[in-house]
Amino acid sequence: MRSSRTHRAVPSLHLQVDGVLCLADILTDDSHSEATRAEAAAVVAQVTSPHLPFTQHLSSFLESMEEIVTALVKLCQEASSGEVFLLASAALANITFFDTMACEMLLQLNAIRVLLEACSDKQRVDTPYTRDQIVTILANMSVLEQCASDIIQENGMSLCLCKGPCVGTDICAQDISLVAWHQLFITFHPGVQLILGMLSEKPRSGTPAEVAACERVQQKAAVTLARLSRDPDVAREAVRLSCMSRLIELCRSPSERNSSDAVLVACLAALRRLAGVCPEGLQDSDFQQLVQPRLVDSFLLCSNMEESFV
Repeated sequence: MRSSRTHRAVPSLHLQVDGVLCLADILTDDSHSEATRAEAAAVVAQVTSPHLPFTQHLSSFLESMEEIVTALVKLCQEASSGEVFLLASAALANITFFDTMACEMLLQLNAIRVLLEACSDKQRVDTPYTRDQIVTILANMSVLEQCASDIIQENGMSLCLCKGPCVGTDICAQDISLVAWHQLFITFHPGVQLILGMLSEKPRSGTPAEVAACERVQQKAAVTLARLSRDPDVAREAVRLSCMSRLIELCRSPSERNSSDAVLVACLAALRRLAGVCPEGLQDSDFQQLVQPRLVDSFLLCSNMEESFV
């Protein structure tokens, strides 16, 4: 399996000699070690990369997709380390790009619950790279109306909302048990807070790779929030939990988004979605500069802002 991963330059090799069936067999066979199944998940992530054009020809993968998705969700749920969870979730994230049926499968498998519960476990989720995979899955699933409903019911909105120590940080692992954390979700509707926590993603090391991962997390969290806010009740809850103020901060303060244009566009779009339901949550200056103009005009205004303007 490790040898197979070294052929990432020619991933089409995995399609030969029933390679997909072999991967499915490894992932679904519990007699294989977790490490072996994680290696298989890594190969699945490679061959389903949305950046590779040959995925449209993976008919054999479609035939085995349900088995593979089921096994990957199980691997996420039972992962004993962050690396195993990252590999399994990365494969799932790529699959949600690969075929829309995957989102329906994930919905049936209660994958949202698995992913959100993992966010409270630092042993599995403790880096922006892993949160990038989780929010990618949520963003792609939230396109479907039922997926959005389930994310809300499972309190997935909180992944985007809470600011400061939140999901996947010290407060989760050190201060509350998983059961208590889940009860907290139910009590305070941390569905919204879970997503907002990702809007506050900050790099720890400042390396280019980690900074880029944090930008992707913020961008996809804003996209997820915008999609979920198609439901007026969700939009109102997001406004109640100060989501608007965080989006405005990201738009107006370049340092908060590492001057990322992608994050800015996603936040402007999410802010406009919320403002369409709860315009009273905005100050006049915010409405006139961030919502009322054309998107491109608001983008140009925010992208040229100095920190002292905030």
